[in-house]
This record gives sequence, C-alpha cells and structure tokens, in this order.
Amino acid sequence: MSISRADRLAHLWEVSAQPYHRHTREHPSHRQITTLLISTLTTEPTRVLDFGCGPGNSTRVLRRQLPDAHLVGLDTAQAMIDIAEQATPAEAKIEYRCQDITTGRTDEPRDLIVCSNSFFHIDDKQTLLAELDRLLTADGTIVFSLYDTVFRPDTTPRWPLEQPSPGPRPDPLMDLLVAELRRRGHDITTRSEDRQILTDDSLSALFTGCGMAVRCAGTLRLVRDTTERVSFLRIPAVAAEVFPNIPHETVGDALDALDLTSPLPPRTRTVYAFAATREQP
Repeated sequence: MSISRADRLAHLWEVSAQPYHRHTREHPSHRQITTLLISTLTTEPTRVLDFGCGPGNSTRVLRRQLPDAHLVGLDTAQAMIDIAEQATPAEAKIEYRCQDITTGRTDEPRDLIVCSNSFFHIDDKQTLLAELDRLLTADGTIVFSLYDTVFRPDTTPRWPLEQPSPGPRPDPLMDLLVAELRRRGHDITTRSEDRQILTDDSLSALFTGCGMAVRCAGTLRLVRDTTERVSFLRIPAVAAEVFPNIPHETVGDALDALDLTSPLPPRTRTVYAFAATREQP
C-alpha cells in the first residue's frame, strides 16, 4: 500500500527532529532569521504563537526578545515537541503543543503569529492562512520568512540586496553532491525542489483572499559555509524537499562519500521577512 504525501511528510519531520535540533544549536542562521522577524514588529505583542516551532529553537529566541509575552510553540511532530520541552528551562514559561491547527481547532486569540522557516513547508497555504486569520486579533500581525529559493520577487531592490548575476551562480558543493548521486544511479538532469515558488503576485493573492495585506518588512543576507550546508542537507525533511525523488538516506550516504578536504566557497542566500495585517476598511 502506498503512503500518502501527508503521511510521508509527517514521518519525515518526526525523523528530522534530532538532526534539526543539532543543526540549529551548531549554526546561527535560524536564530538570525527569527531575530529578523522580531525586528519587523512595530508594537509589543502580549500573546504570541510560534507556528512550526520545531525543537523550540525559534521559540526560545522569541522568549529572549519578548520576555513578558504569553508564548506558545506549536508543531505537528511529537518528536520536535519532546525535544523542545527538554531543551527549554522551566523558568522560560513556554507552553509547547503538538497540534495541527488545520485539523484541531483552538480558539485562543493571538496578537502575533510567527512562522520562522515554517510557512513555505505547508502545502495548503490557503487553509493554513484561514486558520491563522481566525486566531489573529483584529490588530494582530503574522510575520514569516521565505528563502530566495522559494520566493522570487518581481523586482529586485538595489539595496541591501546584491544585483542578480546574469546566470545561475556556481555551486561546487551541489555539483559534487549531484555527481555522486548520479554515480549511484540517479538520473538527475534538472533539479525541481518539492516546494511552491511564490512571487509578489501569488503571495499577495494568498493574503488578500483572507482580507489581509502583506509587505516585505526586511531582508537578511546569510553566508553559509560548507559545514553548515552539509548539516542542513542531512536533515531528512530538507533532503526530501531538495531531492524529492531520492530517499533521504541515499542523500546522506552521498554526503558521506564526498571529498570535502579542499575548502569550498560559502554560499550566500537572501531571506525575506514579511509582515501581514488585516486590511483596514
């Protein structure tokens, strides 16, 4: 019997809990992204939901930046919640819940909903936004992040972003990994990541559909060295998104086989921070 896509993704996030926790402890990028999202706020929230909190890495950053807020971390993977509870000191007063808000309803209003590296993982974004909108207070805000791999702006600001290069940027690490996967019998001719690519228009349409206006509130340039990138690709859910037709175990084995003794150049990524609020009549 074939496994459904939803069940496959749920399993991937369960088995990703430990490697994801290890990755976020050892590398700063995810902390930087959550800090960027907090910097976009114009008011001090009192009731905060961290949607897709994972092992609590983003939730603990939120606690440090918002010491007086009532803070709940929500994730669908029980293994993530277990780690979050173990890694969070009791005095932080963070409540963690294993729950899918698109199927299990909660009626606690929130004046801030944070989706730090979680929004783009959701397939049915319309259903998600309908539930987030229902949870949001009248003057509340949703903040979320998108990598430049899943968001393609119609126009590229001159600052603080670099001008786009004429063609694809060289990526020696990915070239090595693809070559190793081909050597193992996988016929990779093009790469099609298992994630929706959003544009200005499609992102605006998503939020307009539930009566909200969305704006880009900031950007962050991430510089990831080879060690961090390899650590990221070892997360099963990430490997499955980047190489959707190859078992994540195979991607891990291919990473183990790479000769990375010679230094490779770091990879630069742009992260976009967005803020969404209800449109005023």
